[in-house]
Amino acid sequence: MNKSYYSILVSQATTNLGFALYTMSVTLFLFNVTESTAITSLITFVSIIARMFGSATLPIFSNKIKFRTLLITSQIVQLLFLAFLLFVYSRSYSSILLFYSFVIIGVVSFFNGWFSPLKSTIIKSIVSKDKRVQANSLLSTVDQTFQFVAWAFGGLLLAFLGKSITLEITLCLIVISLISFLSLRTHDNSKEKINKDSLLKSLTNGWSYLFKNPKLRVLIIMDLIESWAGMIWIAAISLAFVKEALHKGEPWWGYINGAYYLGTMIGGFIIYRLSKKLQGNLLFFMFLGATLYGALTFIYGFISNPIIALIAVVFMGPAYIL
Repeated sequence: MNKSYYSILVSQATTNLGFALYTMSVTLFLFNVTESTAITSLITFVSIIARMFGSATLPIFSNKIKFRTLLITSQIVQLLFLAFLLFVYSRSYSSILLFYSFVIIGVVSFFNGWFSPLKSTIIKSIVSKDKRVQANSLLSTVDQTFQFVAWAFGGLLLAFLGKSITLEITLCLIVISLISFLSLRTHDNSKEKINKDSLLKSLTNGWSYLFKNPKLRVLIIMDLIESWAGMIWIAAISLAFVKEALHKGEPWWGYINGAYYLGTMIGGFIIYRLSKKLQGNLLFFMFLGATLYGALTFIYGFISNPIIALIAVVFMGPAYIL
């Protein structure tokens, strides 16, 4: 692997680590000032919509601007708005503060939506075809590991250092990511193609194919439903559950989220080892995984013992990966 690849590796690790800490920080902040699970849950909704819109509109900018420049611009804008969020933290609660918070969340998520498609395209230009599986596998492993670390220990950081210092750590991580991008060297955009159709066409191409393929449509609908259901693990619902049902504080919120990612890591390893046995009956095992995941989530909702809740969340991991 070359230097540019490791620049992306470091950038992805620090960006995702910082984004997880930022999400926990802003969720706890809004939950404390509004005391509303419903309002705080909008964080995830706004983030997902803004990230989708960011990814969809990327081709407009990639027509005229080099990918490296887009990545650097994305990081700088996120850095500036996160710094503004730090200022918002120091103000007294008001309706305008709530509005500013969601504007910041939307802007940060919009530019965060650029990262994945730009990263995937640049990987194709800097890594030879025979090494791409290895390169993407390493990126995925590092991503899952840092997600686990962030969610497991983010609650501890918030409990002992507070939301402001945790956000300052996020700013430092974004700076490290930005420095990594500055050492990134890519070819011209002519060799790095993202779909450069019009915005309308880029939005409709995938959906038109989706409606022509009924089997793919079913799988995508399943995936979308599971993704929306999975939002509870990073939204205020999980925080409220930990506080009101498990009677624990922010550290346990982090443990629960960390256990979920640990479970997915363990599940990924198990599924990888059993892949040949599963290959012959994929639909059955998909159905089994979805059923187990749903059952464990249902049982989790009735648990009041934090240790049992932690164990249940770990077991959800293999079911979800399956």
